[in-house]
Order: sequence, then C-alpha cells, then structure tokens
Amino acid sequence: MGLLWYVKEGGMARPMSRAPSWSWAAVDGLISNDSLKGNTQFDTCGSAVLQTAELGAEKLMIKARVKPGTWHRAPSDRKLYYLGHRRSGTVRFQHDLGQYEPLTSDLSQGPEVQTLRDLRGFEVGYLVLDSESELPYEGSEVYCLGIVVEPSTEIERRAFNVPWATRGLALVKVTGETNQYQRVGYLELQRTPGGVSYPSSINPAKQRAEREPAPNIDVAGFFDDCEFSTITLV
Repeated sequence: MGLLWYVKEGGMARPMSRAPSWSWAAVDGLISNDSLKGNTQFDTCGSAVLQTAELGAEKLMIKARVKPGTWHRAPSDRKLYYLGHRRSGTVRFQHDLGQYEPLTSDLSQGPEVQTLRDLRGFEVGYLVLDSESELPYEGSEVYCLGIVVEPSTEIERRAFNVPWATRGLALVKVTGETNQYQRVGYLELQRTPGGVSYPSSINPAKQRAEREPAPNIDVAGFFDDCEFSTITLV
C-alpha cells in the first residue's frame, strides 16, 4: 500500500542516485497517499496479495498483473485534477456520493491527470505523473500495475469513508534490462460510485445509510484477461 503515493504538488525530475523510482523519496514535491485511510486491504486485481521481496536496497520484485496501455493529454477544455478519496458531508441519497468523485475541474485541488487508454484506444482511467520530464512521448505505452484498494471488513464495506478503487503504478521498461521497470506515475481506473441503501424500509430517516451495491472499480474490465507475472521495480 505504501507504493500508492502520488505527487500532489511540485513534481520535479528525480535525482536517480538518491532513491529508486518506486520510492516517494525519489521525487521533489508534496506527496500524498490516501490509500492508507481507514482499515483497508489491498491485492493485485482481486486475486492474490501483492508479494514484494527486496533485492538489495534499490529493487523490488513484485508478483502482480501488469498490462500495457497508452497515455494521452486531455484537451484544454477537459482538464481534470485528482482529489483522491475525500469526504465532505453526510451520505443520505445517491447524489451525495458525488463527494467521493476522485476528479475535479478545480485546478487548486490537486494535480492534473492525463487520460489512460487500453491498446484499442478506449479510455480506462487516468494517470498522475511523477515528473513530466521523464515520461515518454504522448501516445506511447506505459505498463499498468494494478493494486485493488478495498475495505477489509464487512462493516467497512457498507460504510463510505474507506477507499475502494483499482489504483496502481504506471511503469516504463528499463532500456537494456530484462523484465525491469521504472515508475513514472500513479494511476486509478474508472469506477462507479456504488449505491446507497438502508437496512430497513421502516423510517429510513432515522437510519444510517449503507453502501450497497458495491462500486464497480474496473468499469472497462481492463485487468479482466490479465495474468500474473513477476517483475522488478528499480
């Protein structure tokens, strides 16, 4: 879960001699990680716990689902900014779930996001860059490592204050190395907000709303046909 940081403000080119790309210490800027809110658990796309093993001080071996996609800049009239998981009020009705929408048009609220597409050209999510100076040209491939963030108990699955999303890392291959990747950004897939329900139809005004049904955290099914593989992050 500690890998799911993103550059909230002021991302600059990383001095590679200071820390590996997967570490927040590798970038200069304000770092955030709201995947740690509440009692969350995480796995690689719903099948197995993310397995990491240190290879020296600078490398991580990870067993995960990794799938290529492409990144694209949003048009100037459609620019959006990343909020992450925030809560601003009480949930009573379906429209109240809008407070958990991870994107906003207000540029003062978070970092700009880029569009993430599958190799067929369909939008599947969005990307927050670690540093624009390191990313390949627009439209080039990035490798998406998926990490599911979800509530760890049944009670929390029905609450609204714990993140529930498919997030992950955007990677590029290291030139001249076999199966080694460098982090270039943070990603989140498109999702639905889920629903609002009440345990009983009797006097719902005096009951606490629950999250039911659960959100769909991979609307496009991006990782549906993706097998596990083992890669090394540097």
